[in-house]
Amino acid sequence: MRGNAVPMNEEEKTKAAALLATGMTAHAVAAELKRDPKTIKALIAKPETALAVADFTERFAGKLEATAERILDSVTAADIEKASLRDKAISAGIFFDKTRLARGQSTSNVSVLFQVAEAAENLRRDDPEAYARAEARGAARTVDAEVIDE
Repeated sequence: MRGNAVPMNEEEKTKAAALLATGMTAHAVAAELKRDPKTIKALIAKPETALAVADFTERFAGKLEATAERILDSVTAADIEKASLRDKAISAGIFFDKTRLARGQSTSNVSVLFQVAEAAENLRRDDPEAYARAEARGAARTVDAEVIDE
């Protein structure tokens, strides 16, 4: 221990590990905990901190996965039918992106889905009648150029 520094207690170490697991930098964690960045960097250098960060990350990922499964399992065909064209397009893009992430595939080439969602939003804003026709035609289908051009 250097100077008058007070050693970190277990609660602080646990909180630091949790913050680090979320991707915060040592400086950001230090600011959050009102600690010197050198103290946090020294904590990071310890093997037990790496284990704590990995454990927190794994537990958090497990909770997210379980929650996502519960949410997906609760979505009914009626829920999907009721959703707007915009919401369906955005959801499709998110699900596509997350599926690729889960499979370890690239997500950098999915900007076209964002463009479809943006086109649906522009259509809703600029031509509500064409948007309503698109929804009436079954927005669960792929949004095609004809719908966007109407």
